[in-house]
Amino acid sequence: MKNMLKTLLNLIFPPKCIFCGCVLNVTCEMEICRECYGRIPFTGSWEMETVYGSCCSRIICLCDYSGIIKDALVRFKFHNRPGYGKTLASLLADKVTSFAADSGFDLITCVPLHPNRLIERGYNQSEILCRELGKRTGMPVNTHILKRIKNTQAQSLLAGKERYSNVKEAFQVVDAEPVRGKSVLLVDDILTTGNTLNECARVLKNAGAAEVTAAVIASGRKY
Repeated sequence: MKNMLKTLLNLIFPPKCIFCGCVLNVTCEMEICRECYGRIPFTGSWEMETVYGSCCSRIICLCDYSGIIKDALVRFKFHNRPGYGKTLASLLADKVTSFAADSGFDLITCVPLHPNRLIERGYNQSEILCRELGKRTGMPVNTHILKRIKNTQAQSLLAGKERYSNVKEAFQVVDAEPVRGKSVLLVDDILTTGNTLNECARVLKNAGAAEVTAAVIASGRKY
């Protein structure tokens, strides 16, 4: 019944490629056309090296932050395209599942937005990715573990040292019980310097998390 309803809705509102906008088959699993899939800048290695002193044990990264993936993430984040989250999470799900088979994750959470920013944007793109990833992997999701207590500036507008001080002590664990002794998968859309993810991981580990692994759609940082 659910599949029939989905097909009917797709007939009325045909799915379109999130990259080029071309109309897709009503039975498509992901909203990406064949041509655009071939242009996605997937990384050569799914696991990025963590920098010295990082609180993240590992970083799972799907793509380089360039080309059509960069353009799509900008639209997803800043131009009211929350629906992109389903397709982007589907791309990431296979990689997360393969890592989980080796080490396992107890729960998935995400980098939070400050309430003021959430009102402005209308949604948290990282929370959308987190929830969609949970649906596709079957892993438990808790998007209310972390709270952003400082209304920080956009990291993309700042230099390296400013980015570190911008997010320092910007996050707080609301309830430590769900993460105590657990392996946590922390989801965000983009990694640049890694300061935001590292600060989130730091407070999670201080709250008792056994391990924190980050997962992002794309990174502009070189390996």
